[in-house]
Amino acid sequence: MAYNYMEETISEVYERLNGDKQSSLTRAEDSAKLTIPSVFPSSDFDDTTSLDDVYQSLGARAVLSLASKLLQSLFPVNQTFFKLLPSKELEEQILSGEDPKLLDTLNAGLVKLETGLQHEMDRQSIRTPLHEALKLSLVTGNALLWKEPNQKKGLVYSL
Repeated sequence: MAYNYMEETISEVYERLNGDKQSSLTRAEDSAKLTIPSVFPSSDFDDTTSLDDVYQSLGARAVLSLASKLLQSLFPVNQTFFKLLPSKELEEQILSGEDPKLLDTLNAGLVKLETGLQHEMDRQSIRTPLHEALKLSLVTGNALLWKEPNQKKGLVYSL
């Protein structure tokens, strides 16, 4: 069903869509209760409420294990997870040119760039927020990573 947002106020749109949000929140809270409650505490959680310590439960171990394996697969430690290569056209142009050894120089420069990018990612400590985002995604099905340009660390937002 298509809605004409121009005919509604922001508060009317919010109220209409709030029901969909509430069902997602309830589902996320229920999933967190079965796995790791601290990942997505219930809406009535405050400073005086204590969360169950269930890090030995099967659900918690499964989430932590899967999040760690996903992080290791996506971003292996001490190994680049991407490869920079020149395009086929550029490669052919260099090989057909006067100095074919220029391709080796280009590839060496690209390897240095890969290594530099890997070191920069390690310097910015992105593994911790990524691990948190993966846990949140596994438990609730939703996570948002955000990094301000002037901040060192990225932030993870949940529903």
